[in-house]
Amino acid sequence: MFTVADAFIALGRNPPEGAQDVDVNGVQIDSRLELTGRLFVAIRTESGDGNRYVADAFAGGAAAAIVQEPSPEWPSDRQVVVEDSVAALGKLGSHLRHAGAATVIGVTGSNGKTTTKEALAAALSAAGTTVRSARSFNNELGVPITLSEIDSTTEFAVVEMGAQIVGEIAEYCAIAEPDAGIICNVGRAHVGLFGSAENVAEAKGELAESIRPNGIVVLNRDDPWSRSIRGRTGARIVWFGQSEGEGVSARYSALDGLRGCRVEVLSGAKSGTIEVPAIGRHLANGFAAALACGEALGVDFDTLVDGLGAFTPAPHRMDVRRAGGATILDDSYNANLNSMQYALSELANAAVEGRKIAVLGDMLELGEFTETDHRAVGSSAAFLDQLITIGDKSRMIGEAAVLSGLDSRRVHHYQSDLADPVTILESIRAIANHFDTELRDGDVVLTKGSNGLGLYRLADSLS
Repeated sequence: MFTVADAFIALGRNPPEGAQDVDVNGVQIDSRLELTGRLFVAIRTESGDGNRYVADAFAGGAAAAIVQEPSPEWPSDRQVVVEDSVAALGKLGSHLRHAGAATVIGVTGSNGKTTTKEALAAALSAAGTTVRSARSFNNELGVPITLSEIDSTTEFAVVEMGAQIVGEIAEYCAIAEPDAGIICNVGRAHVGLFGSAENVAEAKGELAESIRPNGIVVLNRDDPWSRSIRGRTGARIVWFGQSEGEGVSARYSALDGLRGCRVEVLSGAKSGTIEVPAIGRHLANGFAAALACGEALGVDFDTLVDGLGAFTPAPHRMDVRRAGGATILDDSYNANLNSMQYALSELANAAVEGRKIAVLGDMLELGEFTETDHRAVGSSAAFLDQLITIGDKSRMIGEAAVLSGLDSRRVHHYQSDLADPVTILESIRAIANHFDTELRDGDVVLTKGSNGLGLYRLADSLS
């Protein structure tokens, strides 16, 4: 919580009389959501202009607003007028980051950063008041909004940081000034935007470079890029991984019937076991990273293990759902080559009574790697009993699966134009109708594709 005066001061303005007496209980950028007592930030983008909804925000209970165009209907002493509301939000986040003595931890990586963020927040919450990025709020808006949740009672703040270009994470670090950072891995997410895996590593390593020498950098010892990233920081290095080695190790095993998993964690002579209602070997990495970071910050190992027992997966990330007698494995949030192959391997290794089915959508932002990566996914999908693809490029997944041995009669493609949301929705409805009559008890259906497809709608309709 902060005050209206803090918002003015953060942006270099003299606060109006009485502003220090008006509390703000958070930041909101969407006028359609809860606004009571919040600071509304009117964001202007190519797709819309929040300045058109300033009056609506105040009518909805907003305490104040950051605007580029003030509303004449509401008091000027509750509106901070700026040239660029996105930049202003960053300044506000930077200011509020120092509202107390919170330890700020940045989390990035090509895959698994949201899971690791949730794991670290669960672990640290057992030791003290912890705030974390909501959902995957990891961009130029989400980072400062997360920081705005810090107050004098906050002990830990876990801030997820994504990137699509080199230099982006460095900008977020300039706002958040993290005391510690976790780099989950370097993979192929957004590789089409970055241009190469080397550029992805360059971007992720910006988090390590931002940590001061008295800080902590947590690296994945199983990732080949970690050694080069290690040389880019003077901070203390701690390690995690699923292999045996220095730092924290974790071993994953799935419970029968896709009921959840068991993760055994080791740190020197200390050990613990965590069971959660989620699946995926990525949980072992996320838990190990959380423990490595928490211990380095001085939190007791057993306390961290207890906290991890309360972990719940973020929505649409290897989320196990029931659909009558069948199971839906909802991993529909996003997709790239690494995460697609990973999800398929989890399905391949699962002990199930019925058929193994996957609904796979296009992978976006791959650039020159579009064809090779889609066909590589198809080569990993030949074990399926049924493959359904949706979109445009995903047709190549089916073609490669057939070349790798999958019977073509078990492959079905639903053509959709990603520029036309109506065609996507029609395909999702058609696939749902297919499952209404074809899904059997014991079947497991994996749903996965880039977020632009919105395949979570299929998972929601089936469960």
